This record gives sequence, C-alpha cells and structure tokens, in this order.
Amino acid sequence: MRDYLPSCFATRQSIEEEARRVSRLYGYEEVETPVVEETSLFRRTLGSGSDVVQKEMFEFKDKSSTDVTLRPEGTAGIGRMITRKDFALYRSLPHRFFYCGPMFRYERPQKGRQRQFSQVGVECIGEESSLADAEVVILAHQFLDSLELASTPMLQINTLGNAQDRLVYKAELTSFLQQRKDKLSADSLSRLERGAVLRILDSKESNDQELLQGAPRLDEFLSEGSSARFEKVLRTLEEEHVPFQRSSYLVRGLDYYCHTVFEYVSSEIGAQGAVLAGGRYDGLVESLGGPPTSAVGWAAGTDRLALLRTEINDSQFRPICAIIPAGNRNEETEDLIKGHCMRVAVALRRRGIETHLQYKTRHASKLLARALQNGASAAVFIGENEASKGKFIFKDLKSRAEREVNSLSELADAVDNAVNAFS
Repeated sequence: MRDYLPSCFATRQSIEEEARRVSRLYGYEEVETPVVEETSLFRRTLGSGSDVVQKEMFEFKDKSSTDVTLRPEGTAGIGRMITRKDFALYRSLPHRFFYCGPMFRYERPQKGRQRQFSQVGVECIGEESSLADAEVVILAHQFLDSLELASTPMLQINTLGNAQDRLVYKAELTSFLQQRKDKLSADSLSRLERGAVLRILDSKESNDQELLQGAPRLDEFLSEGSSARFEKVLRTLEEEHVPFQRSSYLVRGLDYYCHTVFEYVSSEIGAQGAVLAGGRYDGLVESLGGPPTSAVGWAAGTDRLALLRTEINDSQFRPICAIIPAGNRNEETEDLIKGHCMRVAVALRRRGIETHLQYKTRHASKLLARALQNGASAAVFIGENEASKGKFIFKDLKSRAEREVNSLSELADAVDNAVNAFS
C-alpha cells in the first residue's frame, strides 16, 4: 500500500485526465463500479486456477458473512454491471465505457506496482468486429503517445484463437510439458497441475523460457477463421501506422480472454514491464449468466506510467497567484490588511484562478520566497497603505515587472493574463 503525496498525486491525476480526454475522442463514457465486490464474481470470471484468484486477492467476510473481495481488476465489475437484473444496459448495446480507480492485489511489491495500485481502462461491449480490436489498440497507442513518455513502450500482440483452437492447443502443450515437468520452475509446475497451462508461456524464469523454445506454438493450431481475423487486426494497425511485434507466446493471465491479446511493454521498469494490457473477452458476460456478448478492452497502470513520464513543462512557474500581506504589529491594521487580502483571494478564485493566501503576516521577502517555491507565476502585495487606499501591488514573477493597480477588476485582469501564460 502507499500514500500519494501532492507531486505523485498530480502526476497520477494528469495521466488519468489524459486517458479520459483521449477515450472521449473515441466515444467512451465514464462509469464507476464498487471497490468491493462479492468474491464469487472474480472466481467465475478470472478462473479459479488463475494466479489472481489463487494467490493475489484480498478476501474477507463482511458483517453478514458474505465473502467479498477488494477488486483486483476492473473488467469483471463492468461485466457484472452489464448483467444486472433489469438487463437495461444489455438491451442498449453496444456500449463504450471508460473507468479509473484503485485496484488491489496481494502480491510481492515491485517497481511501479504496489498492493494498492491505480488503473485507467476502456471496455468496448457488444462489438464483434476485428475493427473493434484494432481501434482499442489505436486508442491505447494515441493515449501513450500523448503522455510524452521518456521511452516508448513496444506493442506486443498475439491471438489466442477461439475456444476450440485453445482446447486443442492446451492438450498439446500439456502433453509436451508433462513429459518435461521435472525441468519446470515451482510456479510453472503448480500452474500445470491446476490446469493453468497457458500461463506457463508467460513465465519469466530462465529455465522455463529455455524449455518453451521447443514447445508447440498456438498459431500452429489456429483455425482459418481465427487466423484471418487476426490478420485483419494487424493489417489495420499497419495501415494506421501503429508499430507492433508479434509475440507467439504472449497470453493474458485471466480465463476470459480470446482472439486478440496485447501488451505495451517497457524495458525501463524491470522484468514485469507491461504498462498497458488487454484483449478480447467474448465469454465474460456469458460466464456471469448473461447472453453471449462480444467485448474488447484494456487497462493501464498509472503508477507504472508515472515512472516513464517526462516533465512536459520544465518551467518553475505554475498558474498560481500568491497573496502576500505586508506585516504590521498593530492588530487593528493587521486585521485591515488581512480582510483586504481575503477579498482579493475570493475575487480571484471566482475568476477560476488558483490563489494561495497566507494567514500569518511575515516579512514580505520570506513570503515571496515561499510563493516562488510553490511555483506561483503572479503575486499581489497588500500592506497598510494598499489596504487603506483600496489599491494593490501586482508582480509578474516571471518577468519581475511590478506595478500599482487601482481597482480589483484591473487586478483580476492582470493576474489572469499572467497565470494564463502557464495554463
């Protein structure tokens, strides 16, 4: 778990806002699902043999003895929302949903991934076309590109085919690994024994990777329809200039995926380098008791993206105005100055300008130094003379230009012009 201090929170918030902005360009509407759901939801959708269900969920009983879980991911909650009793959302398909918020997994903390972490994601529900697969990838590409990351994550993409393709392939892969199980890592052996054989393909253990070099590949077992569908996705990405690498052993760790799966991976944040991942999950809604429903989407970890984020504006200034009261030992005069400062602050805030007001009067130079430390781009000085005459001293902190202003409306215009240069 972690605390988000102001600088970290600002970075996370800017990533969420950019995801929200880009998603809106593609017609996505924001939704929010509960942080706590019944445990059965995740067991049904993620698969009882998945690593998440086996080892990573925060599970507990509520006061009515119902098994509940802090959500480990966002897609299952969206699926449950679609299958609510009134089926109103299902009857009005298709839907495009955007979400953001905290997720929880009880796993070993790693770079950019704590047990509580934040995600943004999109879900396109009710569209079966391969164009929908390509479009969510293009959306992801535009979102990541807009963040101006210090290094560009690479798109790795694969297809899991349809259910019959995977059934045949899993049988072949299981036979291959059973004959060599003495060479598997402990985690991969456990996955083999509980039937989560595809997850072994995602192992980062060197001995597993070496063994898998000779393993059968899923693309050798794809039907003509699955192969043709995937080629359409790749062709669309090429036409829209989205670079990618085909990764034959890429799988997703949750049972509901089929056909297109993908990850954006960075080498800058360690072995577990995925910063955004997703794919098609046509069986999710049906697993929750709903009708067969096509769906595709992705989620991105904002904490991991923050590690790759570059500072877009390296200026020390921000769109902030500081109100600086000049100190006076006379209590009556101090009250006059502070009242004048408060009126200015309220007026500027009503203009939509972030305004920092000091309550304690100190030496003006110390207050100015504090304002600059906070990134203020404008300052208003108010002493006894200004308070008694209804005037103000305005200072543009970047140009250092200073002048007397005679009215509150004139001051608001001056401050507005100064701070808007950094908006």
